[in-house]
Amino acid sequence: MTTPKQIRLGYLYEPHGSHPSGWRHAGGRHNPFAAAEIVALARLAEAGKFDFFAIGDRLTADATDAANPSLAARTEPFTTASFLATKTSRIGLLVTANASYYEPYNLARLTASLDHVTHGRAVWNVATGATAPAAKNYSQSEADAAAHYGRAGEAIDVIRELWDSWEDGAFIRDKATGAFVDGDKIHPINHQGQLFSVKGPLNVARPPQGQLVLAHEAGTPLANELAGREADIVLSRPLDIAAGKALRDELRQAATAQGRDPDALWVLVEITPIVAETDAAAEALLAELNGLGGTISGAVIVGGAERIADQLAAWVSAGAADGFVVRSATLPDQLNQFVERVIPELQRRGLARTEYRAATLRENLELPAVPNRLVA
Repeated sequence: MTTPKQIRLGYLYEPHGSHPSGWRHAGGRHNPFAAAEIVALARLAEAGKFDFFAIGDRLTADATDAANPSLAARTEPFTTASFLATKTSRIGLLVTANASYYEPYNLARLTASLDHVTHGRAVWNVATGATAPAAKNYSQSEADAAAHYGRAGEAIDVIRELWDSWEDGAFIRDKATGAFVDGDKIHPINHQGQLFSVKGPLNVARPPQGQLVLAHEAGTPLANELAGREADIVLSRPLDIAAGKALRDELRQAATAQGRDPDALWVLVEITPIVAETDAAAEALLAELNGLGGTISGAVIVGGAERIADQLAAWVSAGAADGFVVRSATLPDQLNQFVERVIPELQRRGLARTEYRAATLRENLELPAVPNRLVA
């Protein structure tokens, strides 16, 4: 008997849910500025044995956005994830940080520090900026996508070197001799590139994962190229299985072209499951939400636990996805429904884990350890 392939699961935290009118529904009762409520969601995702809890970011505020005014404000990802690290123990914590609006040294410090305080559970979702409103908030002029991706590519190179600038075991702390660190195990990187000049070393020890897990959103040629070269997790938004398979095939080919093992690249589809006790009840819930105004972007699946599990399994068996980034139309109700109804059904079928297998996210994702590139 063939063992079924387990589905990778991330959860995307959206402060007011993925439906534009989710906050208006009776199931929408989440306050994104109440830390205890964010903690409750992260713990619920951890109880469902999700691989990671993803915290997105927006660099602008537009309360006049009639389509979805709830997107105007939220807490900052690194602060949020650091707090969640103290309230969770096993689930990965994904932070979105835009390489266009950080210096690489700052990003290396933030990400390495997050990996330490989470004990190896951090993910950096590499975002690239390409909008005039964001540029105006950061004293920049608008640049095209190629410029943003060029900056992101070099920034990743610098950050990876900075993560490796302290060898494991560099700290001696010998009280008898007074030797605190082994200077031979600390390496300046002396990066001189087109955009950045960074001496190093980093002032944070090498992260527990060595190299953090990297994520990137695919969908454009530049994004797919960067994902194939650098990402461990690829976030994708195909609307159906056929589009998903074509994109996943392209991403795996991009990884192979970079000399990488395509099986070490997890392609996760963003999906909003509308979950209820029965298929009819789920369909009625979606109609009710749409009746309040707006529709959900991206792929949507509707039904009771068995129908939802059937459809998730169909994506994976068709080669359209390695797993999913789950979105909730309303918070907290729809996350509750998914964890209480769909997760047990997936576990019953052998498609979802029942326990975390290791301490770090890299190990839980079955990604290989990455040797320190600065060690001879």
